[in-house]
Amino acid sequence: MLSNKTWCAILLFAVSVLVLTRIDFLVHSTLYDYGLIFSYSWAVEYWYLYAILYQLVIVPLSLWTRNLYFFFAAQAFVLSATQDLFFFGLWCGSFPPETVNWWWMPTYRIFGFWSTSTQFVFSILVNVLVFVIAFIHFTFIIEKRNRYL
Repeated sequence: MLSNKTWCAILLFAVSVLVLTRIDFLVHSTLYDYGLIFSYSWAVEYWYLYAILYQLVIVPLSLWTRNLYFFFAAQAFVLSATQDLFFFGLWCGSFPPETVNWWWMPTYRIFGFWSTSTQFVFSILVNVLVFVIAFIHFTFIIEKRNRYL
C-alpha cells in the first residue's frame, strides 16, 4: 500500500525525531548540569529553531514522496507535541508527575493547565484523527476508482 519512498520517509522522520529529541534533552537536561540557567531570551529562539528543524525535515520528505498523507501525519505528530512524550519516555526515563504543569506548551497558555495525561490524550486524539481521515479518504478513492473500472 505504501511506496518504498514513503517507508523511507517514515524511517527518516523517525530518526529525525530521535535525533531532535536527543538534542532537546541535551539542552534541557545535560546543559543545566553545566550551569545553564533558563531564560526566555534564549529559550524562545531555541524553540523556534527546533520547530523550523522539524519543518526542514517534513517538507522535503513530503515533496520527495509526493505523499500528502505523510505530510499531514508528520505535521499532526509535531503540532500535537507528541515528540515531547518521546523526549520524556526515551531520554528522561519517566514522565512528569500529574502535579507538574507543562508550562512550556502553547496549550497551557490557552487552557491554564496541561499535564502528562492531557498531553497523552491530546496526542492520541490528534494523531488518530489524522489517520482516520486519511483512511476514510483513501477508502473513498479506492471505491471511486473501482466504480470506473
